[in-house]
Amino acid sequence: MQILNLKPRAVIFDMDGVLIDSEKWWPLFERKFFIEILGKWSMPLHREVVGRSIKDIHQILTQHHGLKMNWQEFRQAYDVAALDLYNRQCSLMPGARAVIEHCAKKGINLAVASSAFRSWIDLVLTRFELTIFFKVVVSAEDVGGRGKPAPDIYLASLDKLGLPPEKCLVIEDSKNGILAGKAAKIKVIGYRTPDNVGVDLSAADQEIANLEEIIKLL
Repeated sequence: MQILNLKPRAVIFDMDGVLIDSEKWWPLFERKFFIEILGKWSMPLHREVVGRSIKDIHQILTQHHGLKMNWQEFRQAYDVAALDLYNRQCSLMPGARAVIEHCAKKGINLAVASSAFRSWIDLVLTRFELTIFFKVVVSAEDVGGRGKPAPDIYLASLDKLGLPPEKCLVIEDSKNGILAGKAAKIKVIGYRTPDNVGVDLSAADQEIANLEEIIKLL
């Protein structure tokens, strides 16, 4: 489906895999970490948890994969990995800054809606000098830990933006993220990258392979 003549008043970005290339780095951490705590790791397991909040990941691994580690230890391990990953390893996705600056020039509001912890989002926005562009930031912590595919993060974003779903556009790179945006009744662009090959983006309203393709839709 092609989204033609879309004139959103706000664009809502996922963070991991959309704003920054962290989805190439998280599987490397998870492979080592999951083998340590579960004795196993696989790409299907990675796809099961990608886009979800860390609290949801802990619950999934506990309920379905026999994890015995408590929540505080689990969160601490992810926090340590995130500080290194977001501070040293990640880069902005190609075209991300161009799209952000284009939106700013056109007066289009910008938001980040991520299952990541708020401290991680703030770290990324500060490091890449993007804080001034984003009117709204919503993390899973802001909605009681309910991450994607639940729509809560996007519903909270709409509330903070003060806009109805038909006036917004979501950019996502994961199945869970797309399902969350669609459940909130927002049009969703599925972003295909080298790091999400094989991920089902079919629920998106349109798929792109270059962020700058979005500019012609705005």
